[in-house]
Amino acid sequence: MGQLDFVRLKGILSGITTDKQINEKELLFLDAWLRDRLEYAAGDGDVTDLLQQISDVLEDGVITQEEMEDTLSLIDCILEYRENPPETTSLQEVFGFIQGVVSDGIVTDKELSNVLKIVAQNIHVPMCALLAERLKKAATNDEKVALLKSFSGHYFEETGTTQNWSSFLSDNLPDDYDFQGKKVCFTGEVIGVPRSTLKSHLNKLGGLITKTVSKNTDILVVGDGCSKGWIQSNYGTKLDSACKLKLSGVELLIVSADEWISKSHNRIDPLLGVRSKVQAIFGSPVSMDEAFDKAKQLCENSPLSVIRYRDEAYEGMAIIRGSESYMRGEFALALIEHRDDGYELEGSKPWAVSGETQGTVNYSKSRSAFDKFGEHLARAFAACSQTTD
Repeated sequence: MGQLDFVRLKGILSGITTDKQINEKELLFLDAWLRDRLEYAAGDGDVTDLLQQISDVLEDGVITQEEMEDTLSLIDCILEYRENPPETTSLQEVFGFIQGVVSDGIVTDKELSNVLKIVAQNIHVPMCALLAERLKKAATNDEKVALLKSFSGHYFEETGTTQNWSSFLSDNLPDDYDFQGKKVCFTGEVIGVPRSTLKSHLNKLGGLITKTVSKNTDILVVGDGCSKGWIQSNYGTKLDSACKLKLSGVELLIVSADEWISKSHNRIDPLLGVRSKVQAIFGSPVSMDEAFDKAKQLCENSPLSVIRYRDEAYEGMAIIRGSESYMRGEFALALIEHRDDGYELEGSKPWAVSGETQGTVNYSKSRSAFDKFGEHLARAFAACSQTTD
């Protein structure tokens, strides 16, 4: 058995026995957990003894007081000394402890108190701090169990497997969630679905993909592949940032890849027709002049208009509402090309695009700038259509 597995086992054993009791569900989980790793535990006397003890106890389906005391005593011997909850900063042991606590689907007051103590030792970890806050607000035992399962990745009853699942405090995505204009960030691999496919589908829903987590992010989707990194206690900056933001009061959803796919795969952008029409007309211009002409064509007989501007440093165009000025416009959508006559700083990029739902982004190639401007243009017309319906 690997070192990380052994550390988690210590946590599981401490969690199972933290209420000084042991029951059949806890033993069934422990038996399954050990057998799933038996291949790596050949020759480990402690594992062999514990499996034999569990087998003897479960043989008749009844746990006597003597059997419980013998099992607790064996676990004490394996742990050598029992500090319950253990003093630890190892997240693997924390996860194991919480898995042991929820292995029977019940969280007693004693168990909850010990969970809060072990979490408090790791309060510097944003996920642990968020767990502590949510546990204090949980009104029912079911809510507490759900939180602890989500945190520790314990879904033995639901899946029948004890393998390490992604461990984080996931939120539920409402069935009627409106993706229009929402900013979504992905972390980790969504197994079986390329990132390009996720991005394309999000665009069709009217959402925006972002590369980093900030206070403006609406959803962080945590991929299945993250669990491999988490076994090594490598959670990544995106999840840490999301937990910190939630702790500060930012309304950001952290959802699993399964939750994201199940809630979004059958959804379509209600303004897809408008967006498709805009993109069909704007197409793929190859120059600023062509982009301006196509944008002007689109803006005819609409609440939007396009203006062109130039100076010694750059030239560009902006989409505005009605007769408002560019600076005061309800839509501040702009495409800018910097002139290369000494204006550019070393290492800067000549093209820039800004939109109402995204700050200015710089591009090296005109093609990338035109494509991004086209996306923003489609969103602007879709928003106009939505407000005039």
